[in-house]
Amino acid sequence: MKIYISGRITGDRDYRKKFLDAGNRLKNAGHHPLSPVTPVSDCIDWQSAMRGALRTMMLSDGVALLPVWSESKGAMIEASLAHEVGIPVKPIEEWVNDKA
Repeated sequence: MKIYISGRITGDRDYRKKFLDAGNRLKNAGHHPLSPVTPVSDCIDWQSAMRGALRTMMLSDGVALLPVWSESKGAMIEASLAHEVGIPVKPIEEWVNDKA
């Protein structure tokens, strides 16, 4: 499954490592991770970054929420939109541990 990674980026100095680690965990569990970090440059504004992230998320089969995702305005938007359009949303641990 293509799983989009959603979590806090703004204000988190270690976000790149956290998203990379999450991607590796999903890959090891047999999923194809989609990350908003890869196509996003640190030089673009938040709105442009969110538009790109949402385009990527809409290509996914599910959304994996990183810890403290609810502290992120963007992750809250991603989770809400995914729910509204029927994309399954659950904590990363459930995607990684789900053998179905």
